[in-house]
Amino acid sequence: MKWEDYRGIYLDYEMTVTQTRLSSVISQQVLEDFPKNIPKEIEPFARGFRRLKEIAETLMDYKKAMESQSTNSISKRNESISDKSNNTDELDEARFIDEFFTLFTLIAKRGIKLTDIDFRRIQLAQELVMHYSNFEGILSDNLRTACCVCPDIMKKTKTLQWEEVLSCGSWNRLLDMLVEKFVRDMGWTTLQKRLNIFTDFLNLDVHFDEEDAGVIKEVELTRNLIVHNGGKVNREYLRLKKAKNLKVGDYIPLDNDFLKLASITFQMLASEIYTEISKKYFGKNEDEILEEIWNRRDL
Repeated sequence: MKWEDYRGIYLDYEMTVTQTRLSSVISQQVLEDFPKNIPKEIEPFARGFRRLKEIAETLMDYKKAMESQSTNSISKRNESISDKSNNTDELDEARFIDEFFTLFTLIAKRGIKLTDIDFRRIQLAQELVMHYSNFEGILSDNLRTACCVCPDIMKKTKTLQWEEVLSCGSWNRLLDMLVEKFVRDMGWTTLQKRLNIFTDFLNLDVHFDEEDAGVIKEVELTRNLIVHNGGKVNREYLRLKKAKNLKVGDYIPLDNDFLKLASITFQMLASEIYTEISKKYFGKNEDEILEEIWNRRDL
């Protein structure tokens, strides 16, 4: 692997992180006070919402309007989308109406108001999961790069079946398989242990303090609860946060400040690993590297 290829991988990570954060901020703004802030330029959605208002205004009871219309809408979900499949605008409008009716039906059944719907919580949860996944990805890419440049890293007591070796057909394909197995094994550990691979196993000079460790532990626990527990608090989370106003089963509180902190912490650690790998395995100096890095500590 050439350093230019590795540089491209790192810059793609930075770009993805930035896109993730920007998409979340924009979405939160658009979905605030939903649906009032939906841009008028999104014409299929705008038309769909006007049609919804027309339906609702024909009946005295808005709740009954939603319930009666949604039943018909859901039953014809596939039919309506199929009929409009040749027209992108009409297809988007049909999908919007269908999902909007479903949402209002659920609101009616729960006995709540549209203003009670917290789109921001959903968006922040999605953003946190993406930041976690992006960081997992760049850690894997960093280790993969180091192994490709210096295969001796992988010298350890591991066994392979003869069938696996012979099926590769060439040294390069065998090396690729070994690298992927090595990287995959790292994926079964916590982020803390994965970072230790770079500091302890590869002996890279990566700064990692208690504050970083606290952020990463909270992000990882929160991510796991979002993915595996519906985004709700459990006892482990309460022990970590010691929040008096939370109880088991409540939704995990998220805000932009924490998401920004998580994003920057991950980016700083990723940039330090990138810097150290570039120096150790590609012979680069810091002047060549630092101009690429947007989020870094004072080095």
